[in-house]
Amino acid sequence: MGQSRYERLPKTQNWQNVVALLAMSGTSVPQLASASVKACKGALRRHSDDPILVSALYLLARLPLAARRGEGTEFLQDTGIDPKALASPASLLEETTSFLHRQNFHNLEPSFVSDISLNAFQETLAKILAESNLDLFADVSTQLEPALANYGTPRGFATAARFFFTSFMNRALAYFLSKETVNVLGQNERFDSLDSLQHFMGDLRRYCWESSQIIDSFAEEWYSKYKWQRQLDLPHIATFVWAAIRKFSAEIGREHE
Repeated sequence: MGQSRYERLPKTQNWQNVVALLAMSGTSVPQLASASVKACKGALRRHSDDPILVSALYLLARLPLAARRGEGTEFLQDTGIDPKALASPASLLEETTSFLHRQNFHNLEPSFVSDISLNAFQETLAKILAESNLDLFADVSTQLEPALANYGTPRGFATAARFFFTSFMNRALAYFLSKETVNVLGQNERFDSLDSLQHFMGDLRRYCWESSQIIDSFAEEWYSKYKWQRQLDLPHIATFVWAAIRKFSAEIGREHE
C-alpha cells in the first residue's frame, strides 16, 4: 500500500509521542488512535482532494441514486464505466476499480491516500452487496440495481459513507502504525505475539467504527441538501470529503486532547 513512499515515520514531536505511547503496555487503543490522528491529520487533509478518494465517494453517492431511478446502466456509461458491470458483483467491483485507477493517471502528487481510498471503496462496495442478500440461485444481473438502490437515499448514503470512512481511517492509522509495530513485537515487548498485535488492530478498527458515528448524521443531512439542489457533482463531493475527514479526525483526536 505505497509503503515504499513512506519508509519511516516522520521525526516530528507528534510522531515521537506516538512511538513512545506504542511502546507503553498500558496505552489504550483510543489513546494511540487519538495521538496518531493528531500526528497525521495534516497529511490526510492535504490529500483530501486525492482523485481516487473523491471519485470513490462520487460513485457511492451517485451510482445508488441512479440505480434507484432505474438509470444505473446509463450512469455507468456516462461516467466512463462499462455498463455490463451490472452483470455481477465481481464485474461491478472490477470495472469500478479500473475506473478509479484511471482517475489517478494525471495526479501530480500520488500518496498513500490513493491506495487506502481504493481499498476502502472496494471494502464498502463488497459490504453493501453482501448485506443486500442477493439470491445466488437467481439471475444476479437483475438484482444488482435494486441492491444498490437501497443506498440511493440520504439514510443509505450515510450508511455507505460511514462504512467507507471507517475503513479509510482505520487503514490510514494502521498504515502509519505498522511502520513502528515491528519494533514493539516480541518477547518482553508491547506485543508478545502476532496474535496480540492482530487483536490490537481489531480493537483499532472497532474504535474507528464507533468514532465514525459523527459521520452519520452529517452525511445524511449533506446528501439530502445537495440531492435536492441537484449538486451531487465532483466539486461538492470534494468539499464533503474534506469536511468528513476534518470531523472524523477531530472526533478521534478529542480523546487525546
